[in-house]
Amino acid sequence: MQEAELLRRVIEEDDHAAFETLVESYQAGATAFAEKLLRDRFAAEEAAQDAFAEFYFSRARFRGGCTFKTYLFAILRHKCLDRLRRRGEDPAQLAEDAPAIPSPEESYERQESCEEAFALMRALPGRQLDTLWRYAVQGQSYREIAAQTGRSEVQIRVEVYRARKTLRRMRRENDGT
Repeated sequence: MQEAELLRRVIEEDDHAAFETLVESYQAGATAFAEKLLRDRFAAEEAAQDAFAEFYFSRARFRGGCTFKTYLFAILRHKCLDRLRRRGEDPAQLAEDAPAIPSPEESYERQESCEEAFALMRALPGRQLDTLWRYAVQGQSYREIAAQTGRSEVQIRVEVYRARKTLRRMRRENDGT
């Protein structure tokens, strides 16, 4: 099916299968784009997820003046810049020259960050924890999780989005204390 038809079905008919097709087509590229800007795979996956969710929830605003990819990547770029600002980094220095091999200090910081993320994950409600664990830790696709749990891919995608949103809120609360 052509992209224009998929977009029409998503926007006019709220067709979840058409949206899933668009996501599958662009998810790898969106995540790679975000990872180049953020230099953090987990944050890149979150930013890409947030961009898809923002498009979906405000899909009626898409007027077709550009391709879906252009529109999505513009949303994604803003999500990445916001994340960089929240981390206290200057978005003007998107650091394409970042070292390919992390220093020992960076490796230690990443390990600490992962340990903190796992501790926060354990505080998630059961269904969010299960879904996010399968997706982010075990590397299962939305389709695999849906098949195993009997829920739709859209439900899984929304559950991952909500779990990540809950984690961000919990992280802000922890940083504030």
